[in-house]
Amino acid sequence: MRLVVRLTVVGLFASLIPLSASVITILVQANAQVADLIERNATLELEFLQARAQSEFDTIERLGISSAPFYISAAKSAVVRYGAERSIPGGFLFAIDADGNDVLMGGSIEPGDFVIEDRFEPFDWTLGVAIARQYVNSFVRNSTITVVSIAIAVYVAAALIFVLVVRGMVRPIERLEEVAAAIANGDLSARADVRGRNEIARLGATFNRMAGIVEQLTLDLEHQVVDRTKELQESLDDLRAAQDLLVQRERMATLGRLVAGVAHEVNTPIGIGVTSSTFLMEKAEQWLSRIREDRSGGASIPASEIRPFIQDAYDASEIVHRSLERAESLIGTFKSLAVDQVSGQHRIFDLCAYLNDIAESLRPQAKRAQVEIVVRCEGELWINSYPGHIYQIITNLALNSMTHAFPGEESGTVTIDAFYDDEELVIVHADDGAGMSDEQISRIYEPFYTTRLGSGGSGLGMNIVFNTINQSLDGRIFAQSGLGAGSVFTIRIPKERVAVEPGPDPSS
Repeated sequence: MRLVVRLTVVGLFASLIPLSASVITILVQANAQVADLIERNATLELEFLQARAQSEFDTIERLGISSAPFYISAAKSAVVRYGAERSIPGGFLFAIDADGNDVLMGGSIEPGDFVIEDRFEPFDWTLGVAIARQYVNSFVRNSTITVVSIAIAVYVAAALIFVLVVRGMVRPIERLEEVAAAIANGDLSARADVRGRNEIARLGATFNRMAGIVEQLTLDLEHQVVDRTKELQESLDDLRAAQDLLVQRERMATLGRLVAGVAHEVNTPIGIGVTSSTFLMEKAEQWLSRIREDRSGGASIPASEIRPFIQDAYDASEIVHRSLERAESLIGTFKSLAVDQVSGQHRIFDLCAYLNDIAESLRPQAKRAQVEIVVRCEGELWINSYPGHIYQIITNLALNSMTHAFPGEESGTVTIDAFYDDEELVIVHADDGAGMSDEQISRIYEPFYTTRLGSGGSGLGMNIVFNTINQSLDGRIFAQSGLGAGSVFTIRIPKERVAVEPGPDPSS
């Protein structure tokens, strides 16, 4: 609609200039014609007056009495009567004798009046016609009003016709705009209503063909997107399956390291127990042989000789007992950690004791890496969470420190703190090793990122830690480090995710 208004205003304004020029031209021509008409009418009236005077003079001259004053005066009187009786619109006839006296004067001549006069020699008169200025002006005004009225009527009619023509031209364009807006809003089936064979109709037909091509291309693109999305989803599923498999292998590798470490630890008390039991068996066989010999010879064994054997037997039994207890403790710890790692069950447990169990299970690897693991958790800290996740997190952090923080033969310390801070459970894992650069910190949680590729690093340990904390425990992990300044990992878990509900003492 705005386009119609703009085009109409521009068209009317553009047509106003030539129309105004035409009106001015017509007015000038009309005024000139009015003046010419008035002049011709006045001239004609003057000619009539002259003709009557000439007729009166010719009559007395033909009779031969033109020299008689009486007849001359009668002829002049006849001319005056004719002039007085003659009615001229807006004017009058006049005659002036040789002395300047008004012989005939139908009115007064004012400045600006239209006057035409001529000399009539036979009577020695000046004959003329005067037209009042007001009459001339009113005639011109009436003609001007007529011309302007006609011009305005023509202009209004032309404007209406122009508006209808412009509307007829713009409406198809507006329909094209509406169809384009519908297509832009997603209705690709919208088409323009093509009527006629003019340029706009051809434009609409071309637009419809273009819209059809766009619709077909869009449909093809949507099919391609669906197919490509399906392929990408399948690839993503394969990648997730591969990642889950790698994560599971990493967990199994961690469990394998736990088994190897526990086996190494259990080997010592069991070996001591076997040595002590072997020693006890040998002593027992020696005394059994002597008892048999003494019984066959009828001799008795003195008590002074029996007491050392009993003391040795007691000492050996005590050693075997302590070794078996140590093995039982190690195996119990291994069983608990292994079950938590594999089952992923949710239960209430003492975090401080659990961290000590984890440190104990990592002691063989720590010995080989010359790293001391120190757990700083006072008293009991009961939480309701997933012990397997805690084990996975702490184990990966500790093994990561042993692998990367202490290269070569360097020794160091890993500390593990646990406490409640306001509304969060905080676990801090720190080492005094080589530290990390800013680039390493920014990429430390990326899957498969490792600085020891091919040397025992899979690049999944810290990624597992990050995902376990963020997804399984709804927590956060922050890393602080610097080259040569060690590394600190702070884990914050919302208290409502781990807090133990009020009730009986969990330890009972």
